[in-house]
Amino acid sequence: MRAALRATGPESAAKAKRSGTRAATPKRGARRGRRAVSLASSSSQPPPPGYSAPGVRVIFGGFDAGTDADPADADADADAGVTVRLAPGEEAFGCEGHATTRCLLGFLAREVRSHPGPALDYGAGCGVLGLAAFLLGSRPVTGVENQRDAVATARLNAGLNGVPWGGPRGFAVLEPSEFAPAPAGGAHAVLAVANMLVGPLVTVAPDIAAATRPGARVALTGFRRREVPTVLAAYAPYLDLDPAPNPVPCDPDHDANDGQPPHGDAWVALFATRNAVAVSTASRSDQAVS
Repeated sequence: MRAALRATGPESAAKAKRSGTRAATPKRGARRGRRAVSLASSSSQPPPPGYSAPGVRVIFGGFDAGTDADPADADADADAGVTVRLAPGEEAFGCEGHATTRCLLGFLAREVRSHPGPALDYGAGCGVLGLAAFLLGSRPVTGVENQRDAVATARLNAGLNGVPWGGPRGFAVLEPSEFAPAPAGGAHAVLAVANMLVGPLVTVAPDIAAATRPGARVALTGFRRREVPTVLAAYAPYLDLDPAPNPVPCDPDHDANDGQPPHGDAWVALFATRNAVAVSTASRSDQAVS
């Protein structure tokens, strides 16, 4: 079976719902050349205000080596929270602060301190979740993303945060063909997040399971409440769900991004712990990008 890692994400789906258009995957190379403009133009135009979740603040602007502590050397203060910096003007998934993104940022702020070690962000987009995990204390952090423009944006954002790209204790986003869930001598993740629409999320369930060790904390989102049974059918063999309330509404009062009240169309997340069930090679997806 050949399937794209993500056909589209919750942010683009929400935009399409508001406009009445169909969400589409950005074409590779469609934004080439914009990356240099986005930072250069930021001095003449005020950056967007950013967004936040408990324990994590996201702002648009660069890392200042003269005044900011080096995140690669400093221990994160989870009580004080961390600040993730993103390049203004970029459109890769995760930049807009959708309710699902904020939900997983809060999960990371709660879980990293008690689960230090390797972390995985499957469907990384602009890298905001992986960068938050790194700044909170996870080492190393690996993202997986099939859009090359998004991988480039994630690398740009790593630089804006002073975060080292790659290496045994760094942060990197890989294309699916480069990602090995269980490399020889490699460490399985103790923390994993995935924010993808239901189709791709279900497809990569065995891959996420293969990349996480028993006892790892896992958070899944990018799907609606009515789609929870589909997600559970794919992940139930590998995950033990947290007690109720689970699924958790990403915005209990109102989804500010698409105007949906908390009913069947509301965005939700599932929190769980990886069990000890092994993943067979036959059940793995080929991680191909169609």
